[in-house]
Amino acid sequence: MRANLPPPSQFPPRDERLAPINQPGDRSLSAAPKPKESTNLPPELSTRLFQKFFSYIHPIWPILYKPMYASLDYRRPGENMPAALVAAIYAIAACIDNKPQPFATNTIVQRFSEPQVFFEEAMQLLQEADGGTETRLANALQPSILNCQVLTILSLQQHGVAEYSRAAVLCGIASSMAIELRLHRPHPPGDAINGEVRSRLWWNLYILEKMLSCEMGRPVVLRSEEVDCPYPSASEADEFELMSVYVRDRGQSEQVRNTSVKLRTMSAFHTTIALSMIMERIAREIYGLSARNSLRKTPAEGETKRIKLWLALKEWSRSLEASQLRLDLSEDLTSVPATVCNCVIMWQGTILVHRPFIARWQTISSITESSTSPLEVCLQAANNICLILEKYFDRLPGLPCDMVFPIFTAASTLLYHSKQVQNNDSLETRRRLKLCIHWLSVLGKSWKTAGARHQLLADAFDLNSELHGRLNVAPTAPMQSPFGLPTPFSQNQDQKPNGSDGYLSPEDWSFLNEFGDPTDDFYALDTDLRGLLDGEFAKGNSRSL
Repeated sequence: MRANLPPPSQFPPRDERLAPINQPGDRSLSAAPKPKESTNLPPELSTRLFQKFFSYIHPIWPILYKPMYASLDYRRPGENMPAALVAAIYAIAACIDNKPQPFATNTIVQRFSEPQVFFEEAMQLLQEADGGTETRLANALQPSILNCQVLTILSLQQHGVAEYSRAAVLCGIASSMAIELRLHRPHPPGDAINGEVRSRLWWNLYILEKMLSCEMGRPVVLRSEEVDCPYPSASEADEFELMSVYVRDRGQSEQVRNTSVKLRTMSAFHTTIALSMIMERIAREIYGLSARNSLRKTPAEGETKRIKLWLALKEWSRSLEASQLRLDLSEDLTSVPATVCNCVIMWQGTILVHRPFIARWQTISSITESSTSPLEVCLQAANNICLILEKYFDRLPGLPCDMVFPIFTAASTLLYHSKQVQNNDSLETRRRLKLCIHWLSVLGKSWKTAGARHQLLADAFDLNSELHGRLNVAPTAPMQSPFGLPTPFSQNQDQKPNGSDGYLSPEDWSFLNEFGDPTDDFYALDTDLRGLLDGEFAKGNSRSL
């Protein structure tokens, strides 16, 4: 098996690469190249970063054709992998903040550089010519599989560290490059490996672009009706890799034992593609600029779209439940990471479909026969997100940045509900809201960078009566969701959120700033939550929760 990417000479000239661009106006961007961090990285740190990438990122984002790197030496990956790709992998793997490992006394623990260092190095390496003697922007913009892979990984990494605008720009360049390379079309037969490389790269880029579109309220660029690229094969080696899980024997001893389940990386990736196609419809038919105006003018038409998209999400859920990738909510909790993430994102999609109709529900219900309240559906979806994460959050280390927006969306829904009711249900809602804020805080330590704080104005409401006070919540009877999934059970009064000390510390919430469109009432719930986080928790008032 080849241990590096196919050399550029093996790619068809028109499909894979363009002729070098040498314009008189091109100029060197760096007269004296800096020493490269990735080439000087100690072998132990290099191994740790590559293990993080293939253990935590790859099962959910299989951008690379992993069987190609089966014999890769993680200690010195630059010997058989392009340097820019190595630096990009370092950049995203360095974001993952695992739980600290115990070390022997007097042990010197080496640490890798900040993700930004590897990001800048990867961008520099893209601009270097083959000889590495000069740096030109034209080299980074030259369409090639390697450049597209690196830009896609870097876009995902920048999304993870809350550089959303830069992530969108990188994704846009990679998308244009992918179309120029005709990755959206079937690859001519004869080179199965190259076909797999192309297919994985295209569909990961497609999914990434949908994620950015839904989170940031941006127009959809890559559209499914313009694509006939086949899905990646589900018969490759990484489909059958194993994941260790701990399950409890159901005998009298109830001992915990370690067992293994198949990751089914590529089969799960197929379900991600199908879900992303539904998310594309949501972005275009609900949140597209013309769609928003149409929904405001013709509520009945909007109600029809809402029900159709909801049915599409239900059908996706039923299909998953009938497969080997169904979500396991038993005591064993044997679901693979991609299934957990996809189910959370599916419930996020449910909220995105219904929440623009909450404020208009009285008008819509008076002119249609629909009896499904969008607020009830959104609340159940938020509850289901909490249920899944309460069970799996601590069992899946290195959760991807994909989880930040679904949790944020669930929290904004719970906040809205807590302001509408004052009873036992509101107490349980506030408990879940506190959990969401805790999870955002934990994820924020891995998936954001320090930066200038953006002060947000908190919306005018009495926070003391809404959210303050210790959450001694009595157990409530579980409700049933529209999909038949029970909502989260209440924790015991003395039980603390997983992995927390029961309180929240002041945080920098600026990594949530660019979600949605704050100028449009379709995103009003998100604005409310940002106002709460930045206006109250940033002041250290969270101890009164």
